[in-house]
Amino acid sequence: AAWLVAVFPFTVYIGFHTHNEMLGALFVLAAIAAPAILQKNETKAYLFSGLFFGAALALKIDVAITGLAFGVWQLLHGRVRRALCLLGGVIPFVILVGLVDRFTWGTWFHSVLGHARVNLVDGVGNQWGVSPWYTHVLYYFDMMSIPAVIAFAALPFFWKKLPELIRAT
Repeated sequence: AAWLVAVFPFTVYIGFHTHNEMLGALFVLAAIAAPAILQKNETKAYLFSGLFFGAALALKIDVAITGLAFGVWQLLHGRVRRALCLLGGVIPFVILVGLVDRFTWGTWFHSVLGHARVNLVDGVGNQWGVSPWYTHVLYYFDMMSIPAVIAFAALPFFWKKLPELIRAT
């Protein structure tokens, strides 16, 4: 409930995308929290994290991109086992998305590839009111206002003092 309240201003802003994006965002938060909650069993923690990122992927591809960043972070820090566990949790959902596309569009991963092509390659995503990816950063600072700007400005001074799990997040 607290997470839903925290993201409520964004739900008002995005209107009809609210259900998929906000539910996906809750799965992303659960994915990020899993390693902190299940610290005693790293394999299980990152497998659950991957499952939650996979559920977010199935709900809204854009929201789940954070899982890719989380996995890349693990790889950049030499935590290959963690990244593989994340991947193991995500794969069933990737297959599910591909299978749904196969049945509905007649092609594997049509929704993912089409979305990427329209927004990243063709640059025509804005025809449907989709903003370029970098405007989401501006929206974030606009909605969160002064606290977000202060937190962003203070981050370089506190970065090394943050626990590893928070930095990964």
